Amino acid sequence: SIIVRELLGLEDVISMGNPGPTHDADSWTFDLDPGVFEEAHEVQPAEGGGPPMFEALAQRRDLMLVVVGNGMAGIRTLEELLKLQPDMYEITVFGAEPHPNYNRILLSPVLAGEQTFDEIVLNPLSWYADNGITLHLGKEVTTIDRVRRRVVAADGTEAEYDRLLLATGSVPFILPVPGKDLEGVIGYRDIHDTQTMIDTA
Repeated sequence: SIIVRELLGLEDVISMGNPGPTHDADSWTFDLDPGVFEEAHEVQPAEGGGPPMFEALAQRRDLMLVVVGNGMAGIRTLEELLKLQPDMYEITVFGAEPHPNYNRILLSPVLAGEQTFDEIVLNPLSWYADNGITLHLGKEVTTIDRVRRRVVAADGTEAEYDRLLLATGSVPFILPVPGKDLEGVIGYRDIHDTQTMIDTA
């Protein structure tokens, strides 16, 4: 994918979605430190192809990748990255939910009682451990310090990064109509919403 190719290159901050009209492409990108930049450019282009930048970067195990968002898109990106260059990064993942990655597409069968939550989990906690990934569950990132290259969660948990992948997804839009703030009016996006509807029923 494009995101995986970016992670094998030299972009510093990557967003899984459109950054929006108030952010141009350059506003999401900062150069790595000169040492990394020069080291990567020592690799010569492959004959007839582009420069395999990741070969030089892969030699630096101290490169730190932070993924903000523990959902399907971000973790699928990590799966592909680990296949191509398993030792390229020290990886840290922040997830606002207290659960490992699960298949949101199958929330409706859970709501209908056709499947359980455990049956729709895509990456159990053991997967993160087996791949050496530091996982922070139930910790919403509230600050990105791009000068010091670190993220900070609401509870104060911090992680430094060389590359930052923003994969938080979106939130449901609730129409601004009378009654939208009444108790019981919710969006439908995650397992918490699903359980709320099950408990209410």
